[in-house]
Amino acid sequence: MKLLTLTALASSASASYFSLLAVRSASPMHYGTINANESGIWIGKDAGSYCPPSFAEQNITCPNTGRTVFSSSGVANGSLALGVSVPGAQQVYIDPAYGIVSFTQPHSAQMPEGSILEGWTFSNGSSFGTLSWSNGILFCSLSGNDSSVGPWQMYAALPQLHFGPACLGASLIASNESGPGAWEYL
Repeated sequence: MKLLTLTALASSASASYFSLLAVRSASPMHYGTINANESGIWIGKDAGSYCPPSFAEQNITCPNTGRTVFSSSGVANGSLALGVSVPGAQQVYIDPAYGIVSFTQPHSAQMPEGSILEGWTFSNGSSFGTLSWSNGILFCSLSGNDSSVGPWQMYAALPQLHFGPACLGASLIASNESGPGAWEYL
């Protein structure tokens, strides 16, 4: 297990890592921290991460920033991943039927048929950058038609879908991080 851990950490060394904030002025989600939780990407939920308990017995430390870190290692090809140490990584994808931005479970590449992996653009600056998706990003409240009440789930603005008044578009600001944010996100 130690070899797998070291291999995962070594392979992640070439990636660029960043955390995200949503920018939507005059809304309660303005400068909201974006976190991975329950297979979705959210504003208003804590990061859901996991570190195997056996690691403590082996004196292996998991990254645990308490926030979600993303990896730009695939963004040159238009794809995006979570910044994790778990072997196999965790791919970010868009559900083609609903536009929900989700991520794969650890050790699994399973996602809905026709899932969209590409379209992401990352621009890195000296202290922060931007992340965008080709047709735009929305955050939708789970509270019916009221966009002022969180939490808000991230959606991709797919052209065939209509998003109601509970959804607001936002820009994504990226802040540089030094490495993965968790062993894995749940």
